[in-house]
Amino acid sequence: MAAVRLHGRITEDRRLVVELPPDIAPGAVEIELFPQAVAPTVAADPDDHQAELDALRARLLAAGVIVHIKAPEGAVMLSDEERAILWSQVADGKTVQELIDEEREERF
Repeated sequence: MAAVRLHGRITEDRRLVVELPPDIAPGAVEIELFPQAVAPTVAADPDDHQAELDALRARLLAAGVIVHIKAPEGAVMLSDEERAILWSQVADGKTVQELIDEEREERF
């Protein structure tokens, strides 16, 4: 029989609770657990969303969805004028929307 992936929970008294689909026959099984990370508790203040955002950020970091890229030491942000010059050289002075339209036209 093929493996079946199920989701469950472990109770405070250390029991595994899982609901089995009807096509699983009675008999011996092998169980392999993959504990899920527990999110930190959210602040009691409903207007304080920072704790919720921090918990979400921690889960995304743990999942590898968010990465931190640091600028090299001594790096300086470009001024608006420098950005405009760079964009005009890279994009030939076109807007992002114009570039997207051109890219799409080539496919049709």
